[in-house]
Amino acid sequence: MTNNLWDMVYFDLDNTLYDHEKAFEKTAKYCYQVIQRLYANEGHTRGWPTAEKWFNVFKQNCDIYWEDYEENRLSKKEYRRLRYAESFKHFNLPYRVEDADYFHTLYEETVSEFAVPYNGVFYLLEKLKDNEIELGILTNGALQTQWAKIKKMRLSNWIDRKNIYISEKFGLQKPDPEFFSKPLQKHGEKKLKKLYIGDAWEHDIVGAIEAGWEAIFLNTRNEAPTTAHKPVVSCTSFVEVINSMLA
Repeated sequence: MTNNLWDMVYFDLDNTLYDHEKAFEKTAKYCYQVIQRLYANEGHTRGWPTAEKWFNVFKQNCDIYWEDYEENRLSKKEYRRLRYAESFKHFNLPYRVEDADYFHTLYEETVSEFAVPYNGVFYLLEKLKDNEIELGILTNGALQTQWAKIKKMRLSNWIDRKNIYISEKFGLQKPDPEFFSKPLQKHGEKKLKKLYIGDAWEHDIVGAIEAGWEAIFLNTRNEAPTTAHKPVVSCTSFVEVINSMLA
Protein backbone atom coordinates (compact mmCIF):
# COMPACT_ATOMS: atom_id res chain seq x y z
CA MET A 1 0.00 0.00 0.00
CA THR A 2 1.08 3.60 -0.54
CA ASN A 3 2.02 4.19 3.08
CA ASN A 4 4.95 1.82 2.55
CA LEU A 5 6.22 3.91 -0.35
CA TRP A 6 5.96 7.58 0.65
CA ASP A 7 5.81 9.73 3.76
CA MET A 8 4.77 12.82 1.82
CA VAL A 9 2.63 13.25 -1.30
CA TYR A 10 2.38 16.76 -2.73
CA PHE A 11 0.39 17.93 -5.72
CA ASP A 12 0.56 20.66 -8.28
CA LEU A 13 -2.79 22.50 -8.54
CA ASP A 14 -3.64 23.64 -12.08
CA ASN A 15 -4.27 20.77 -14.52
CA THR A 16 -3.36 18.28 -11.78
CA LEU A 17 -6.22 18.44 -9.28
CA TYR A 18 -8.66 20.03 -11.74
CA ASP A 19 -8.93 20.78 -15.45
CA HIS A 20 -7.35 24.22 -15.68
CA GLU A 21 -7.69 24.34 -19.47
CA LYS A 22 -11.46 23.99 -19.19
CA ALA A 23 -11.67 26.54 -16.38
CA PHE A 24 -9.43 28.92 -18.35
CA GLU A 25 -11.68 28.70 -21.40
CA LYS A 26 -14.90 29.21 -19.47
CA THR A 27 -13.48 32.14 -17.51
CA ALA A 28 -11.96 33.85 -20.56
CA LYS A 29 -15.25 33.57 -22.45
CA TYR A 30 -17.13 35.01 -19.48
CA CYS A 31 -14.73 37.96 -19.23
CA TYR A 32 -14.99 38.58 -22.98
CA GLN A 33 -18.77 38.72 -22.70
CA VAL A 34 -18.47 41.23 -19.85
CA ILE A 35 -16.28 43.46 -22.04
CA GLN A 36 -18.75 43.04 -24.91
CA ARG A 37 -21.63 44.18 -22.69
CA LEU A 38 -19.67 47.22 -21.52
CA TYR A 39 -19.12 48.30 -25.12
CA ALA A 40 -22.73 47.55 -25.99
CA ASN A 41 -23.71 50.07 -23.32
CA GLU A 42 -21.58 52.62 -25.22
CA GLY A 43 -23.34 51.80 -28.49
CA HIS A 44 -20.71 49.41 -29.94
CA THR A 45 -22.93 46.47 -30.81
CA ARG A 46 -21.73 45.32 -34.25
CA GLY A 47 -18.92 43.05 -35.32
CA TRP A 48 -18.55 41.07 -32.12
CA PRO A 49 -17.88 37.37 -32.82
CA THR A 50 -19.25 34.62 -30.63
CA ALA A 51 -17.31 33.90 -27.47
CA GLU A 52 -16.28 30.59 -29.03
CA LYS A 53 -14.74 32.21 -32.12
CA TRP A 54 -13.04 34.91 -30.07
CA PHE A 55 -11.59 32.41 -27.60
CA ASN A 56 -10.04 30.31 -30.37
CA VAL A 57 -8.03 33.34 -31.50
CA PHE A 58 -7.25 34.38 -27.93
CA LYS A 59 -5.90 30.91 -27.13
CA GLN A 60 -3.72 31.00 -30.24
CA ASN A 61 -2.25 34.31 -29.09
CA CYS A 62 -1.69 32.91 -25.59
CA ASP A 63 0.40 30.15 -27.14
CA ILE A 64 2.19 32.40 -29.65
CA TYR A 65 3.53 34.77 -27.01
CA TRP A 66 3.96 32.27 -24.15
CA GLU A 67 7.61 31.52 -24.92
CA ASP A 68 8.45 35.23 -24.85
CA TYR A 69 6.89 35.41 -21.39
CA GLU A 70 8.60 32.22 -20.20
CA GLU A 71 11.97 33.54 -21.43
CA ASN A 72 11.37 36.90 -19.69
CA ARG A 73 11.25 38.82 -22.94
CA LEU A 74 7.79 39.97 -21.88
CA SER A 75 6.64 40.83 -18.38
CA LYS A 76 3.43 39.26 -17.13
CA LYS A 77 1.52 42.50 -17.72
CA GLU A 78 3.02 42.91 -21.21
CA TYR A 79 2.16 39.32 -22.09
CA ARG A 80 -1.42 39.70 -20.94
CA ARG A 81 -1.94 43.01 -22.71
CA LEU A 82 -0.43 41.68 -25.92
CA ARG A 83 -2.52 38.52 -26.16
CA TYR A 84 -5.65 40.55 -25.41
CA ALA A 85 -4.79 43.32 -27.91
CA GLU A 86 -3.98 40.95 -30.76
CA SER A 87 -7.19 39.00 -30.20
CA PHE A 88 -9.31 42.13 -30.35
CA LYS A 89 -7.43 43.56 -33.32
CA HIS A 90 -8.02 40.30 -35.21
CA PHE A 91 -11.76 41.03 -35.22
CA ASN A 92 -11.38 44.82 -35.56
CA LEU A 93 -12.88 45.26 -32.12
CA PRO A 94 -12.32 48.37 -29.98
CA TYR A 95 -9.27 48.03 -27.75
CA ARG A 96 -8.02 50.00 -24.75
CA VAL A 97 -5.14 49.13 -22.45
CA GLU A 98 -7.38 49.61 -19.44
CA ASP A 99 -9.77 47.02 -20.93
CA ALA A 100 -6.96 44.45 -21.04
CA ASP A 101 -6.09 45.13 -17.41
CA TYR A 102 -9.73 44.95 -16.35
CA PHE A 103 -10.22 41.71 -18.31
CA HIS A 104 -7.34 40.02 -16.47
CA THR A 105 -8.31 41.39 -13.06
CA LEU A 106 -11.80 40.01 -13.63
CA TYR A 107 -10.26 36.72 -14.76
CA GLU A 108 -8.26 36.37 -11.53
CA GLU A 109 -11.35 37.15 -9.48
CA THR A 110 -13.55 34.68 -11.37
CA VAL A 111 -11.49 31.65 -12.41
CA SER A 112 -11.95 29.83 -9.11
CA GLU A 113 -15.70 29.63 -9.80
CA PHE A 114 -14.97 27.30 -12.72
CA ALA A 115 -12.48 25.07 -10.89
CA VAL A 116 -13.98 21.58 -10.57
CA PRO A 117 -11.85 18.71 -9.18
CA TYR A 118 -11.07 15.77 -11.43
CA ASN A 119 -13.08 12.64 -10.75
CA GLY A 120 -11.41 10.69 -7.99
CA VAL A 121 -9.48 13.53 -6.35
CA PHE A 122 -11.38 13.35 -3.06
CA TYR A 123 -11.20 9.55 -3.06
CA LEU A 124 -7.41 9.53 -3.42
CA LEU A 125 -6.91 12.25 -0.82
CA GLU A 126 -9.07 10.31 1.63
CA LYS A 127 -7.13 7.08 1.04
CA LEU A 128 -3.77 8.79 1.48
CA LYS A 129 -4.90 10.62 4.58
CA ASP A 130 -6.20 7.37 6.08
CA ASN A 131 -2.67 6.00 5.67
CA GLU A 132 -1.24 8.96 7.61
CA ILE A 133 0.64 10.33 4.61
CA GLU A 134 1.44 14.05 4.73
CA LEU A 135 -0.54 15.73 1.95
CA GLY A 136 0.32 19.07 0.42
CA ILE A 137 0.11 21.41 -2.56
CA LEU A 138 3.08 23.13 -4.17
CA THR A 139 1.96 25.47 -6.94
CA ASN A 140 3.03 28.45 -8.96
CA GLY A 141 0.60 31.32 -9.16
CA ALA A 142 -0.91 34.33 -7.45
CA LEU A 143 -1.62 33.84 -3.76
CA GLN A 144 -5.21 35.10 -3.72
CA THR A 145 -6.19 33.34 -6.95
CA GLN A 146 -4.76 29.96 -5.95
CA TRP A 147 -6.28 30.11 -2.48
CA ALA A 148 -9.68 30.88 -4.01
CA LYS A 149 -9.43 27.71 -6.12
CA ILE A 150 -8.38 25.63 -3.13
CA LYS A 151 -11.29 26.97 -1.11
CA LYS A 152 -13.78 26.44 -3.96
CA MET A 153 -12.70 22.80 -4.31
CA ARG A 154 -12.71 22.24 -0.52
CA LEU A 155 -9.18 20.78 -0.67
CA SER A 156 -8.38 22.01 2.83
CA ASN A 157 -10.73 19.28 4.10
CA TRP A 158 -7.81 16.91 3.44
CA ILE A 159 -4.76 19.16 3.14
CA ASP A 160 -3.53 21.15 6.13
CA ARG A 161 -3.11 24.86 5.44
CA LYS A 162 0.51 24.74 6.59
CA ASN A 163 1.23 22.24 3.81
CA ILE A 164 0.05 24.54 1.01
CA TYR A 165 2.88 26.38 -0.74
CA ILE A 166 2.05 29.08 -3.30
CA SER A 167 4.91 30.64 -5.22
CA GLU A 168 3.92 34.29 -4.80
CA LYS A 169 4.16 34.01 -1.02
CA PHE A 170 7.75 32.75 -1.11
CA GLY A 171 9.12 34.68 -4.06
CA LEU A 172 10.10 31.34 -5.61
CA GLN A 173 8.69 29.30 -8.48
CA LYS A 174 8.91 25.78 -9.79
CA PRO A 175 11.18 24.36 -11.07
CA ASP A 176 13.51 26.06 -8.54
CA PRO A 177 14.79 23.29 -6.18
CA GLU A 178 14.63 25.77 -3.32
CA PHE A 179 10.86 25.96 -3.70
CA PHE A 180 10.60 22.16 -3.58
CA SER A 181 12.69 22.19 -0.40
CA LYS A 182 10.21 24.40 1.48
CA PRO A 183 7.91 21.54 2.64
CA LEU A 184 10.94 19.65 3.98
CA GLN A 185 12.23 22.39 6.25
CA LYS A 186 9.73 21.70 9.02
CA HIS A 187 11.07 18.12 9.23
CA GLY A 188 14.69 19.13 9.85
CA GLU A 189 17.21 16.46 8.88
CA LYS A 190 14.68 13.61 8.87
CA LYS A 191 14.94 11.39 5.80
CA LEU A 192 11.57 11.23 4.09
CA LYS A 193 10.17 9.39 1.08
CA LYS A 194 8.43 12.05 -0.95
CA LEU A 195 6.34 12.07 -4.11
CA TYR A 196 5.23 14.99 -6.27
CA ILE A 197 2.39 14.77 -8.82
CA GLY A 198 2.15 17.30 -11.61
CA ASP A 199 1.25 17.90 -15.25
CA ALA A 200 4.11 20.10 -16.54
CA TRP A 201 7.28 18.25 -17.51
CA GLU A 202 9.82 21.02 -16.97
CA HIS A 203 8.26 22.67 -13.93
CA ASP A 204 6.83 19.65 -12.12
CA ILE A 205 8.65 16.50 -13.14
CA VAL A 206 12.14 17.82 -13.83
CA GLY A 207 11.87 20.27 -10.93
CA ALA A 208 10.76 17.62 -8.45
CA ILE A 209 13.30 14.98 -9.49
CA GLU A 210 16.17 17.48 -9.47
CA ALA A 211 15.13 18.45 -5.93
CA GLY A 212 15.20 14.83 -4.73
CA TRP A 213 11.53 13.93 -5.02
CA GLU A 214 10.00 11.06 -6.93
CA ALA A 215 7.36 12.18 -9.41
CA ILE A 216 4.23 11.06 -11.22
CA PHE A 217 3.61 12.72 -14.58
CA LEU A 218 -0.09 13.44 -15.13
CA ASN A 219 0.15 13.97 -18.87
CA THR A 220 -3.39 14.97 -19.77
CA ARG A 221 -2.20 17.15 -22.68
CA ASN A 222 -0.05 14.47 -24.32
CA GLU A 223 3.23 16.38 -23.92
CA ALA A 224 6.46 14.76 -25.02
CA PRO A 225 9.17 14.71 -22.31
CA THR A 226 12.05 17.02 -23.16
CA THR A 227 14.66 15.42 -20.89
CA ALA A 228 15.73 11.95 -19.79
CA HIS A 229 14.30 12.27 -16.27
CA LYS A 230 12.33 9.20 -15.17
CA PRO A 231 9.06 9.63 -13.28
CA VAL A 232 7.65 6.74 -11.28
CA VAL A 233 4.90 6.48 -13.86
CA SER A 234 3.24 8.59 -16.58
CA CYS A 235 -0.56 8.76 -16.60
CA THR A 236 -3.06 10.34 -18.96
CA SER A 237 -5.88 10.78 -16.43
CA PHE A 238 -6.33 11.24 -12.71
CA VAL A 239 -8.02 7.85 -12.53
CA GLU A 240 -4.78 6.31 -13.83
CA VAL A 241 -2.90 8.13 -11.07
CA ILE A 242 -5.22 6.54 -8.50
CA ASN A 243 -4.81 3.09 -10.01
CA SER A 244 -1.03 3.38 -10.06
CA MET A 245 -0.83 4.55 -6.45
CA LEU A 246 -3.39 2.22 -4.89
CA ALA A 247 -2.69 -0.94 -6.87
